[in-house]
Amino acid sequence: MAWSSARATFWVADRGPAPTQPATHRALAWIAVFKLFKAAALLTLAAATLHLLEPGALDRQVKRLRELPLAAGWQPMMHAIDWLTQLSQRKIAVAAALACAYALLYAIEGVGLWLRKRWAEYLTTVATATLIPFEIWELTRSVSLLKVAALAINVAIVIYLYRVIRSDRKAG
Repeated sequence: MAWSSARATFWVADRGPAPTQPATHRALAWIAVFKLFKAAALLTLAAATLHLLEPGALDRQVKRLRELPLAAGWQPMMHAIDWLTQLSQRKIAVAAALACAYALLYAIEGVGLWLRKRWAEYLTTVATATLIPFEIWELTRSVSLLKVAALAINVAIVIYLYRVIRSDRKAG
């Protein structure tokens, strides 16, 4: 066991000097992973939404939801069930298309940031900043911890990317 841990230590030591890039650029990788995670989540949501277009799938899903213990008297679940029963095929298809479009945007942002492309920093800054007013509007309708967290994360991303863009412009 001692030999394998020593070997691993030598391998790490033989990799050469630590990267000299500033920490600010390393944080771009975390934002890229966050954007790619959002893209994957939206693609999963789009696939589930498209599944509802199959004949009888929406009715089966509503039936499953009504059988859940939460459905009996829990107002948010009752609202969700009522909302689902009123969905048309067209609205379901539009929701799936929008989820795919946003997934594509997040994937482009994520890959671009991962590859440290300047255009991705600008795209992510603009795309994220344009959604902040909608998040604030949504918070005026109802406050939840998830909505506040999403707003805080997106504001932090915009501020951070703005500073990265400005500092790189001054340095270059």
